[in-house]
Amino acid sequence: VEHGSNSLKPQDPTREGHVFKGWNLSLENITKNMSVVAVYEKNTFIVTFNTDGGTEIDEQTINYNDPILEPVVSKEGYRLVGWFIDSNFQTKYNFSLLVKEDMTLYALWEANETQVTIYEVVFKDDLGETLFTIEVPSGKSIVPPVAPNKEGYMFKSWDTGLSNITSDLTVTAVYEI
Repeated sequence: VEHGSNSLKPQDPTREGHVFKGWNLSLENITKNMSVVAVYEKNTFIVTFNTDGGTEIDEQTINYNDPILEPVVSKEGYRLVGWFIDSNFQTKYNFSLLVKEDMTLYALWEANETQVTIYEVVFKDDLGETLFTIEVPSGKSIVPPVAPNKEGYMFKSWDTGLSNITSDLTVTAVYEI
């Protein structure tokens, strides 16, 4: 190139995962030997998350060849099995992989095992002596045991209802003369 002249612009180069933005130096009015370097910008990709009823997750904009940040997600009564690249849950996504395209990840859930709380219902006589103890699953009702006998008295009732048990309970016999 002659001193003070413009250089012919080379063909735009290509680079996987990038967009060519131009040259780092002007190719006009060249007055010295120089090396020009292509300037690129990384492509960006959108990653969306189908949480299948779990907490909503914002989409992520990820640069080419960068990893996806694994989102924190929850769904009441379920545990997350993992994120999959297909809605048929055939291929689990590996978060150490680098992004090269737009994608949607699908959450696969597994129901938590139902944990039933067991409560203790203690039946006592009017003097506080334990007559019976029964274990009852939360929310269930029980049939009272056989009425206890007390010499000289007639059993009237138990002092507490026995439906929808939601805590440990002490039930006392009520007598009348």
